Amino acid sequence: MPDAVTVEYLWPFIQNDYPSKETALKAFSQWRSDDDAAYDQVLDFDLSELTPLVTDGYKPDNVKPISEWPALRWTRSISVPAPTVGWRTCG
Repeated sequence: MPDAVTVEYLWPFIQNDYPSKETALKAFSQWRSDDDAAYDQVLDFDLSELTPLVTDGYKPDNVKPISEWPALRWTRSISVPAPTVGWRTCG
């Protein structure tokens, strides 16, 4: 279920749609599984060992681990210019 962290992340994009973060969180609470939902399989992933990737060009298959970029050493907090971040799949 979306939580306060989700709302905080989305706030710059949704602030014109909701009068407050609390209102947004309440609206988002409808997006949850039914209490009696049954699943065929539940998958849990530990993403703490996932290596972040950075594109080395405009093609999504042209990526390198961030550790291979000397100027972009990974930390828990990294500031990346908005034009660098994306999901472009044209190529």
